[in-house]
Amino acid sequence: MRRSGLRHTLSHQRGEWQPRIQAVLYHHGCPQRGDLLTLAGRAWLDAQPLSSAAREQITIALAVIDTLLIQSVPLDARLRAFARHQAGCKALLGSLELGS
Repeated sequence: MRRSGLRHTLSHQRGEWQPRIQAVLYHHGCPQRGDLLTLAGRAWLDAQPLSSAAREQITIALAVIDTLLIQSVPLDARLRAFARHQAGCKALLGSLELGS
């Protein structure tokens, strides 16, 4: 698998775990919140009245999300380094900067 494909897969898998957390919260009557992965969101999660099973599900989901993020950081760095030397990527970045 190419690095870009692997990075895409990691990102996709990370996104699949977030709705699982929302589902657990929903089933426990907690309001929906969009920033669950921030420090404030995680503090809010910790304060929610959840069963031990729900707490375990959320803890595992957050651990998986964190692990996927950790694995994607070096891939991002290698992909950026590669892109800096590609004419097509430079042209694309230039057009993005013009649009800002």
